[in-house]
Amino acid sequence: MFKRPMRFDQVVTGQDFGRSFRNPPAMSLVHRCLNMLKDRLPETFECELDSIAPRFEHPLVSGCQTFRVDLISEADFWPKFIAGENERGEIKEDTTLLGDKTVPSSPEARRKYFSKRENLERFYFNPGLLYTFDYYCNFFAPATYSMEIAPPFRIDLIPYFNGYP
Repeated sequence: MFKRPMRFDQVVTGQDFGRSFRNPPAMSLVHRCLNMLKDRLPETFECELDSIAPRFEHPLVSGCQTFRVDLISEADFWPKFIAGENERGEIKEDTTLLGDKTVPSSPEARRKYFSKRENLERFYFNPGLLYTFDYYCNFFAPATYSMEIAPPFRIDLIPYFNGYP
């Protein structure tokens, strides 16, 4: 739940690093890899990997796999309830409480719709509503700290993290 209204484009997910990467690969290779991921990233994805403080981020609503909005009181959900969860633990997409019929009802179409800045800027996360985000990164393997872009193409990221865990 949000304590104050926040525009959709102001709630982001990603990584911000306080120091540059160590011995990064050539930026031309990095940009080629990002181009391979282009169709799986929101249009609003921002990336500055070759800076003193590298970062990559995008608005959460345009990158989460499933998103839903529910009317519910805090007493009803904490800590025993996840809105929209089925018996397998999956969250069902539901954007009807956004109050705009132009917002698509399928996750894929919603991600595409909210990848456009003008659509993000029209909507707010508001207090009194419960927002559920089902989010995972399907090309970063945290167990091995590697980027898995395509089945044979895997990059070990540990040597570049400059001491970050």
